[in-house]
Amino acid sequence: MKRRTYRLPESQLRHLVGVSALHDGDCVRCPDPILVNQRVVPQGDGWIHASCASGADE
Repeated sequence: MKRRTYRLPESQLRHLVGVSALHDGDCVRCPDPILVNQRVVPQGDGWIHASCASGADE
């Protein structure tokens, strides 16, 4: 199957797993900075926006 990446609106991210960022930082997957109180998930040695998390059709 083909892997796809999609971004969810902030209003839907509150219902997903992840944590609220406590400080600003860099997203491993995109050039946009992580800001305080944005939803983030761990990725390798860093953090990514919850909206940058990829999904796969299986």
